[in-house]
Amino acid sequence: MFQSFEAQSNPDQGPARLDDLRAQMLAAGVDAFVVPRADAHQGEYVAARDARLRWLTGFSGSAGFCLVLQDRAGVFIDGRYRVQVLAEVAALFHAGPLARGATGRLAERGAPCRRCAGL
Repeated sequence: MFQSFEAQSNPDQGPARLDDLRAQMLAAGVDAFVVPRADAHQGEYVAARDARLRWLTGFSGSAGFCLVLQDRAGVFIDGRYRVQVLAEVAALFHAGPLARGATGRLAERGAPCRRCAGL
């Protein structure tokens, strides 16, 4: 499971890539994984090599992140992208706002008491 810098993503590729990520998470003992839109410098405009969110989910907007758990995943975006995220991301990803508490509500149901998260 490696990101290709030449190939862009689309909603059809998301489910297989999500399954691969979850398998890697399970093997490493990671309960949750955050996939940011920003690069290592928190820049809004990222190089193709840093387009992790787009590679995993297909979302190409300039603000957002994905939270992946073993049984669910969500793409969290700001209000500018409400229509775009539905067109670019597979339905198995919950699409939600970057509102306070939104990620916690996704993660809290059935989450283990001891958690290990990756970024």
